[in-house]
Amino acid sequence: MGLIFGLKAAMLLLWKKEEIHLAINGWNGPVRDFIFYFLTYAGDGLFALALILVTLFIRFRYALSLALSFLGSGVVSQLMKRLFFAETIRPVPYFRALETPLNLVEGVHYHFTMSFPSGHSASAYALFILLALFTRNKMVSVFFVLLAASIAFSRVYLSQHFLWDTLMGGMIGFVAAWITFYGQQRWSASWLDKSLLTLRLNKHLPSDHAIAVNPKNKQKDPGGFGSPKA
Repeated sequence: MGLIFGLKAAMLLLWKKEEIHLAINGWNGPVRDFIFYFLTYAGDGLFALALILVTLFIRFRYALSLALSFLGSGVVSQLMKRLFFAETIRPVPYFRALETPLNLVEGVHYHFTMSFPSGHSASAYALFILLALFTRNKMVSVFFVLLAASIAFSRVYLSQHFLWDTLMGGMIGFVAAWITFYGQQRWSASWLDKSLLTLRLNKHLPSDHAIAVNPKNKQKDPGGFGSPKA
């Protein structure tokens, strides 16, 4: 994770934001347009809501953690956007003023102000870094990290943000995910380690066959994304 942030920071130190953006914008093509057009939606509120609803069937702990991480990152990024950086210009009007053409993807609704920080990047990191922390599978964890980075990159590729916007947005989401992850380790209510699925099964099973969480394994995760890492 530090490598991704470090690489972005190094690029911003070595090159101007205009040079970075035009280089990324020039790396366009039909397949990449298609991929990033749809991938960017994984950073919006509707996707977050859908993901939270799905995790309700896996473990309430995951759903509540995702909701808190998403809301926390969203509040911080939106306050920054609206209170301090409301007039920051996004790439499309910025380069239009310079009379520099951009490769724009058809079907994208382009915004013009409140560029900093990137809300989609904040949401993507808040959700997927948290999932990466929850899982015990290293390959799945790496996948979630790369997915978050790819969603943030899509915002630059689609010329919705400059690289600096996504770097700050990603850092906000990353911090929100870590705070939420370590905070939820203090939650001890037994219902948090149940799900809508287990509640439904318990409702229809005789009491002597009901699914229960073993108190000795309360802090362990027998399934789902994996147990919270210490």
